[in-house]
Amino acid sequence: MHAYNFTRRSMLQGMLAVGIGLFVAACGQATSPATPAPSNAAPAQPTPASGATSTAASAAQPTPATTSEPTPAAHASPAAANRIINLSWWMASRGDDLLAFETSPKAYMAKHPNVKIEFSGDIAGTGLSKVEAAIAAGNPPELVQTWDYAGASGIYYKGGITVLDDYIKASKDFDITRLEPATTAACRSVPDGRQWALPDQLYVTSDLFFNTKMFQDKGLDPTKPPQTLEELQKVAALFDVRKGNQLQAVGFHPSAFSSPQVYAFAFGGEFYDADKQKITPDHPGVIAGLQWLVDYYKVYGVDNLRRLLGGYGQYQSAQNPFLAGQVALTTFWDAMVAYRNRYAPSVQYDQAWFPYAANHPEAKGFGTIGFNPTFIPKGAKERDAAWEVLKFNEMDVDTVLETSILLANTPHLLPAMESPGASKADPLLRKCWDYAAKGKMHFFPPPIPVNAQYAQEWKNQVDLMIGGKVTVKEGVQKIIDLVQPQLDKALRG
Repeated sequence: MHAYNFTRRSMLQGMLAVGIGLFVAACGQATSPATPAPSNAAPAQPTPASGATSTAASAAQPTPATTSEPTPAAHASPAAANRIINLSWWMASRGDDLLAFETSPKAYMAKHPNVKIEFSGDIAGTGLSKVEAAIAAGNPPELVQTWDYAGASGIYYKGGITVLDDYIKASKDFDITRLEPATTAACRSVPDGRQWALPDQLYVTSDLFFNTKMFQDKGLDPTKPPQTLEELQKVAALFDVRKGNQLQAVGFHPSAFSSPQVYAFAFGGEFYDADKQKITPDHPGVIAGLQWLVDYYKVYGVDNLRRLLGGYGQYQSAQNPFLAGQVALTTFWDAMVAYRNRYAPSVQYDQAWFPYAANHPEAKGFGTIGFNPTFIPKGAKERDAAWEVLKFNEMDVDTVLETSILLANTPHLLPAMESPGASKADPLLRKCWDYAAKGKMHFFPPPIPVNAQYAQEWKNQVDLMIGGKVTVKEGVQKIIDLVQPQLDKALRG
């Protein structure tokens, strides 16, 4: 699959990409992927939904309930109540993924026998439209976890999600600074900074994986992966394969499992100016990154790279182009570790941080990250109990770590990465964790009310730029012309 969507494996590249959806879901253990993986524009990114706009953000949907809700007070934990408390938790996962995500809440139930949590993976198929319908009907679940960041954000801005600020302030055993900061910031509203969701498992969507055996065969030192984009392009070209005039393979495909915003961040690009409340796809770094991507396509030929991209196999299989030896280097997310161990254990490989532009040393150490927003819908009957479960899900080191290892994800809880139990994780997976903890992580789209529209128009225009239909400057101006008026209107209320 190709495209730009953000899904758990997006965004899972979102993360992966735009869509909505880097990530990627990052589940490496899933037998039945919960979500498409991060994907790219014509690129072939596993789809975290590539190219699709989020259901909640783009479709006409029922208006969520907006009645005011009681402010959480400092009281005894609902789990200590002398009654059975029944909660419903909807997740956008199925199969082994769903079982892995149940690790933490099941541990909570073991500690609090009066709390009963019913899990459902139905929204893995229906998307967030089912959640919105339940909110409108006044009967939502207590908790929702999804890879669809833009869709969840759209529900919040329509008044359908409970703000968590009062719960956070009243909970002495909850410290949001222990969570990965880029993802918690992504769930903070603009412009008032209200926390409407928290991350449940992460996936670094800018990991650079490279085949060490192929490096050695070319006389390259496998302990010295490319550090800059210039080095990446030079090294990758050593693995290009041509037969006559036919391009048969490239060492690195810029759109395979990679999102175009990765290159913008590599040049120090920024996508939103909070002080001016303006989107900034015309930021010099963004323009430079896009021009680098367009020029890369020109070197090989747009049709050639799109043809190769379309011929790559399913990413969650031995036909993954990296595992199959079709490319020597690739952008991917943490789950590559699980896929390699499961489908191609003989592949010799390593992981590095994504290269930056040599003329932008300030961008060194950047990265992109995706995650699964988890929230309490407005109108949920057991909000206080839901918060207690969510808090445990965020803060319990052992279960967060266990879930990350099962999924081949990155823990959202930073201390979990350094805990004794982290030694159980695959060494390469731990390198991904180190990148998340020490790198300068970025998230796209920015947490503005019209982020779904921004991501979709970004995808549309980048496709046109790559295809030579518009120049980079024309494309970014088109994004501004279409999205900024919508943002201005949203911010005016």
